[in-house]
Amino acid sequence: MENNDKNRIAPPDNFDSNIEKVKESEEEVNLALAEEGVNMASEEEKFSDTAEKENNKPAEVDAFLSSSSDMTPENIDSSETDDQKEKNKLGWRSILLAIFLAIFIVSAGMIAFNLIDSYRAKKFYSEMNSDFLGDSDRTGLISYLAPAVLDKEMPKYGNVRLGSGNGEYSIIDTNNPFFAQYKEKLTEYQKTNPDIFCWIQVDGTGISYACVKGTDNNYYLDHNVMLEQNVNGAIFADYRCDTTILENPNLVLYGHNMIQEGVMFTDMLKFLDQTTFLNNRYITIYTVDAVYRYEIFAVYRTKSTYRYCQIGFMSAESFVDWCDEMIANSMYKRNTKDFTENSRVLTLSTCVTGDADGRYALQARLVSIEKSADTVIELPDGDEFNKVNQNTQVPLDELELPLMSEEPEDTTVYPESETVVESVEEPTL
Repeated sequence: MENNDKNRIAPPDNFDSNIEKVKESEEEVNLALAEEGVNMASEEEKFSDTAEKENNKPAEVDAFLSSSSDMTPENIDSSETDDQKEKNKLGWRSILLAIFLAIFIVSAGMIAFNLIDSYRAKKFYSEMNSDFLGDSDRTGLISYLAPAVLDKEMPKYGNVRLGSGNGEYSIIDTNNPFFAQYKEKLTEYQKTNPDIFCWIQVDGTGISYACVKGTDNNYYLDHNVMLEQNVNGAIFADYRCDTTILENPNLVLYGHNMIQEGVMFTDMLKFLDQTTFLNNRYITIYTVDAVYRYEIFAVYRTKSTYRYCQIGFMSAESFVDWCDEMIANSMYKRNTKDFTENSRVLTLSTCVTGDADGRYALQARLVSIEKSADTVIELPDGDEFNKVNQNTQVPLDELELPLMSEEPEDTTVYPESETVVESVEEPTL
């Protein structure tokens, strides 16, 4: 035993201290493990709580968490969403229905108002036409309000003679009693409205109206000749024209193209038919001084910016060139002699339905003047050319005034008319 003890290895000197360190390390590890155990327990608790909550969720929440491929109609209760959508649809439908209903009511009201206003206008002008014509005897008047008879033998009242004229139109003196009758009517109308300066009648149409000339080209678009507001407006002259007929190389008259047939200048469109153009030749203008008879030579469709409604010219040459251009525009041809500086043109203008810039033009040339023997007609002396627009101090041939505008336009370079010229032989009448 002694020998064994002697052979036993002696512990190192720091053995005890190492044991202490090991114990301390064990204590630290145990402490760390204890803390980790607490954390793990806490995590387990959280996980347990979360699992419990997940297990306690409603079925519809589980449905949202499920794959869409696993969903069935029973998993989803969407009645509340569908109801809300249906309510929204009904709400929008109600709003749209209310809007459409309001638009319909307003539109129907406007249409009804226009129809009533148009009917009133037609009745007003019909009564005025009957009043103007009356029961007077017009059979002895060359330019009476009926189909043309200028080419037939002339009935005569008293001392009727042909004046010398100027090679362009004849001046005829007559004592036909109709002169006194219609002049009395025009004078009566002028007491109500001084803007009334003549009466127009177009063969083969219902165009038979008093004409006015205002201070602009807007007022009579929606006022009748008795100054009453009306959708049909009136037949009115370009405000730059002269009420003395012969002072106008081109007298321009405007009138609406109405939906209602036979109203205002709607019947102008009849002349787009070749038969109507060839068989109805004359337009008559009645003033307190005389009766002016024009022969129709052109009809065509054009644009508001085209110079068909030019009312002033710098020279006689520019006027004659303009007349030749108007003849070339016409859809149909009528045998007529060459224009001169003494020629006088009447232009009727109306709109094209559905085309804001479109216009129909009907143009005629003065062929005769009929007057009472005691009436003096002053022939033009050339001052009708080279006139100046008093509003702008610009030569009139540089201006062109579309129907719906007061502002003249510079038309130094004039666009060509959009008409197709057709040459036809005039039938033997």
